[in-house]
Amino acid sequence: MRPLVALVASAVLFLPFACSDDSGKSASTPPSPSDSVTPSETAEIPYIAEVFDIGHGKHLYLECQGEGSPTVLLESGDEAGVGQWNAVSGLLAQETRTCSYERLGVGASDPATGCRDMDDILGDLFALLQVAKIRGPFILVGTSGGGYLSAEHAMRHPERTKGLVILDTFPAITNPPPDVAAVIKCDAPTNIERRDYAKVEHAAWDHRHRIGDIPVVLITNKYGNTAQNKDERHSVALERGWFELSPRSRQIVVTSGHNIPENEPQIVADAVLGMLEEAR
Repeated sequence: MRPLVALVASAVLFLPFACSDDSGKSASTPPSPSDSVTPSETAEIPYIAEVFDIGHGKHLYLECQGEGSPTVLLESGDEAGVGQWNAVSGLLAQETRTCSYERLGVGASDPATGCRDMDDILGDLFALLQVAKIRGPFILVGTSGGGYLSAEHAMRHPERTKGLVILDTFPAITNPPPDVAAVIKCDAPTNIERRDYAKVEHAAWDHRHRIGDIPVVLITNKYGNTAQNKDERHSVALERGWFELSPRSRQIVVTSGHNIPENEPQIVADAVLGMLEEAR
């Protein structure tokens, strides 16, 4: 979380994301979320809370509830588990299938190993969706560090993306001070996801491009007097860089803090439900 930066600002962590974990070796050729799945294999089950074997010795935890399409796929912040979405998922599951998962290194999923980049993380997710028979289309929702992953997911698979919601995800971190750089390295002792944070962020931010005429909503926290750095002071303007993803992008500004899924669940749910109605 940029307030990983906040964590570091309070403890010496300073990142542009939230917290969630990802680890383990990635599949050499990441499968697509819905390829090679027959209709009979995708019959929806109202509730899932299970650890899935995604191959290559890796296991990821997945929760899904509700029924309907598109499926809402929630991507947690750095080192955060599915509990980050509790207030949001309950609202959304009343209307459609809603899923969240834990990346390697987080919660009930396997520990992470090695140095992990965007291909590793999304490769695991796509394998999980295929094994769990969760097919698109999707409305993708990512908070903090998860926003880079959801944005990249949409850019790689625009044909399966019906909407994208990005919650307080800053421009990619650049030239971090030495204490921050030490904390965000993939081999830092406290980096449970073993994520190369700078590399993952730049993979999405530096290569952002139009993904189509789909709704994109940014929900951005305005830090005001609580801002601890340049990115927080100018968060509202800086995060509009994500507007490049779609001509139908818009921004909602809140002032309740960085952890938007917990602080503003109804605002998040309303943004998603608007996309759901349009998609249907």
